[in-house]
Amino acid sequence: MERYIFDLDGTLLKGDWDSQARFFVSELGSSLGERFKTANYELLKIYEKEYLNYDVTTLSEFYKQHGLDIPIEFIYKWQYFNGKILESEKMQDIIDLVLLLKEKQKRLSICSNWFGPSQLDRLERANLTQYFDTFVFGSLANKPHEKAYEASAKYTPFAKCVFIGDNIEYDYNVPKSLGMNAYYVGGEDRELVIKKIKKGIEL
Repeated sequence: MERYIFDLDGTLLKGDWDSQARFFVSELGSSLGERFKTANYELLKIYEKEYLNYDVTTLSEFYKQHGLDIPIEFIYKWQYFNGKILESEKMQDIIDLVLLLKEKQKRLSICSNWFGPSQLDRLERANLTQYFDTFVFGSLANKPHEKAYEASAKYTPFAKCVFIGDNIEYDYNVPKSLGMNAYYVGGEDRELVIKKIKKGIEL
């Protein structure tokens, strides 16, 4: 395999989403903040399938269509919070895999939904950007749209790419359907899956 493509959240980093929920309430007020906190995760899954990329105006209008008056200004503040303030724990098992791949001189990509500057800031604060040569974020294209996978492959044939992530649909089923190799690391067998990936690298 020539290129390994990694998801970010739940794969390389684990964000403190409780602090994000508190941020929602503090910025939007108790009533709207609580409704937004409850609905947001499922709404973002819908948005990512319906829209090719993340755009603040489009996202604000999308929320309004679903009964949540979320202003553009808040979305900019949210991006800043995610990038500069949100604490993220490194998932060391995957970090070790990244280090092994770099030793083997493999090419590495990040493919993560959400706004690019925010996600890149998180990677930089975790000192992880140095290991990757390609970064594809939702500002360009969201998974599960094919453009996100094409950009992440960066001219590498899909058959020579390996996608690694914790979302069974976006990080496993879709890449496999496109002809990529893929590993799902979001289950209880995460440790065994990582061992299997490492064994394949060493062959």
